[in-house]
Parts: sequence; C-alpha cells; structure tokens
Amino acid sequence: MGSHYSPLTFEERRKIDQWHDAKVPVLEIADRLGRASSTISRELQRNAYEDTEIPELDGYSSMTAQNAYERRRAIHRKLISNPELKAVVEDRL
Repeated sequence: MGSHYSPLTFEERRKIDQWHDAKVPVLEIADRLGRASSTISRELQRNAYEDTEIPELDGYSSMTAQNAYERRRAIHRKLISNPELKAVVEDRL
C-alpha cells in the first residue's frame, strides 16, 4: 500500500517563509514540521520568484506559494478545465 501525502498548508508555508528568512537550514525546517527535507527544498525551489525591478525582493513568499499551489490544483480539476463535461454533469443533476 502506498503512503499518503498531504499537501503543505498555508500555515506550514508561513512557517517555512519565516524560518527561511531567518536562515534556518532546510533539514531543521523539515524536522520542525515533521516533513521530508525534499518536500521543503522542492517547495522553496518551485515557488521561488524573481523581481526584475527590485532584485533584493527575490526569494520565497508564503502567500505567493499558496496562490501558485491553488492555481496548479485548479488546472487539474476536470469540471473547471472542461466546461463541456461540467455542463453534462450539471444537466444530469
């Protein structure tokens, strides 16, 4: 049987943001949250951003990361991404 994965919550992302700004190592962040270090490092890489106008603001933001997560999840929802399927389902309800 496979393991169950639960996505990071906004509260966890907020903590990652604070600890990352405080230069806490990824291994320690992972230990504090009870997550794999690969989960934390992937989160920091996947949701890093660059500000072309103010490079000092480059980095990770919990709010930006949460918004990106929600956008990625919405893409995979069949009824949202397929309006024809949505119409059929709604007609049959």
